[in-house]
Amino acid sequence: SQVFSQFMQGKILEEYQQNLEKYNPTFARQLNEFRDGNMIFEAMQANIWDKAVNDEQGLKNYYEKHKDKYTWKESVIAVIFNGLDSTVVNNFYNTIKGNPIEWRSITEKSKELIQADSGRFEIDQLPAFGNMKLKAGTITAPVFRAEDLTHNFIYVLHNMPANLPRTFEEAKGFVLNDYQAVLEEAWIASLKKKYPVKVNTQVLKTLNR
Repeated sequence: SQVFSQFMQGKILEEYQQNLEKYNPTFARQLNEFRDGNMIFEAMQANIWDKAVNDEQGLKNYYEKHKDKYTWKESVIAVIFNGLDSTVVNNFYNTIKGNPIEWRSITEKSKELIQADSGRFEIDQLPAFGNMKLKAGTITAPVFRAEDLTHNFIYVLHNMPANLPRTFEEAKGFVLNDYQAVLEEAWIASLKKKYPVKVNTQVLKTLNR
């Protein structure tokens, strides 16, 4: 009888675990929300996100029609150096400051203790250096970033004025976001046309009382 009782308790627990939504209304609501959320996510991915990413020609066409909106703010072409150890960064900074033109080879010799990221950066992308005059040839003093616990400094190569046009590749991230919004709007419009919403005004009035 004891073994049978344990067997029954195990089966009851198994039934409860496998069909929790039948016995727990709160869990059932959460499970339905989760399923609905997954369904919406998959629909968005198929009809908007993946569709935009894979439509290179559509992205280029959108860029060509709206290229005036894709411009640079005031920016610099620069190299951003960062590392975790303040002593290492300061020593590296002093070395770079003495021979900035050799920054690539000096970085390679750091044995990956220093990371270098070169490119074009808008001034407002560099909040830690926003109050400094970032002129060509400037090497800023290292600053500590609490967000990622790194020490950073910049070697400015060129200054670039605001409102210069972005190429398609430079603007691609912005174009992708805008193109996805267009696809989403078109998709929602097609859904509304296929599944028109009908409001029962009499029932609606009762809800507003």
